[in-house]
Amino acid sequence: MNDEKQKRRSGWYWWALLLPVIYVLSIGPVTKIYVEMEQAHLNTEWIKPCFYRFYAPLHWANRNSTWVDQFFDWYIDDLWQVYP
Repeated sequence: MNDEKQKRRSGWYWWALLLPVIYVLSIGPVTKIYVEMEQAHLNTEWIKPCFYRFYAPLHWANRNSTWVDQFFDWYIDDLWQVYP
């Protein structure tokens, strides 16, 4: 029984570490989809408030840290090629 609890507990640790990474990296594909929708002249007004609320911590970090700004410049601009 203890071995099963230990496995379950270690699964939670992995999720606790993985979810913040997924959250931070998800801004790349989401931004790419958003920009492509705008370029296709689709209605994106409903997305803006959701986007800015959901990613508010990342926007704050981007404005207040040069290395975060440099990371997102590389990640969004170069890797995802959002702004060619």
